[in-house]
Amino acid sequence: MRFGQSQQGSRQIQAHLDTESEIMAISEAQWRRDVRNHLQDFKIYQAIEWIDRSFIT
Repeated sequence: MRFGQSQQGSRQIQAHLDTESEIMAISEAQWRRDVRNHLQDFKIYQAIEWIDRSFIT
């Protein structure tokens, strides 16, 4: 029974992560606009970098 609950929990977590990644999938152009605003509004950042799906900066 515990194994079944663990598997169900894992599936729910993966489904949640998949949904979150779809929601967060924005274009690089939109991301650049957002970053520009953050850099102007919050002077504490030195750099913010784009990381693509292959984890390349």
